[in-house]
Amino acid sequence: MRRIRTTLIVTVLVTFVLQLSARGSQYGMVKNAAARTVDGIAFTVTIRKQTVAFGQNITLNYTAKNHSPRAIYLVHENPSKFDSDGETVWVQSPMPIGSHGDYNFTFTRIRPGKEFRGSIIVPARMFPSPDVWPVEVAFGYVHDIAGLKGPLLPGEDPAKRRGRLSATVIVVVVGKLGVNLK
Repeated sequence: MRRIRTTLIVTVLVTFVLQLSARGSQYGMVKNAAARTVDGIAFTVTIRKQTVAFGQNITLNYTAKNHSPRAIYLVHENPSKFDSDGETVWVQSPMPIGSHGDYNFTFTRIRPGKEFRGSIIVPARMFPSPDVWPVEVAFGYVHDIAGLKGPLLPGEDPAKRRGRLSATVIVVVVGKLGVNLK
């Protein structure tokens, strides 16, 4: 009798687990996500409105706070770049990939003990279907902007600045936040 009861319990549990995995896993509706680097730079990302109509842009609000003893420069790529593998949407790191392309980076200085607040609009086209979507955000910062800041001079090849930025940027990824598109 005891053996039959144990077999029955195991069978019910296995069936339950198989049914859960057959339905697919559900992403948690994470509203705030944060990361802090070893040198004291803290990033927080928030989705205020997590459930939105399919086809609408998503607004992410973020804060970068400098707890370190020296200034940092938050890197912005204009416009921001996005990517998706069909399961997760990423706000890509503001860093140049390779030496080809334009140099469209700006910098915001954040002094020790200060913070910078901003927002990122994720285009609706990044979400191909109504569902709960995880979103990850990558930030970049540097400690020194010598040779990085300012518009390119006429005829200046952007490869040198792109290479320097790529070699010095510190990337921090924050996520996974949840957004429900209905």
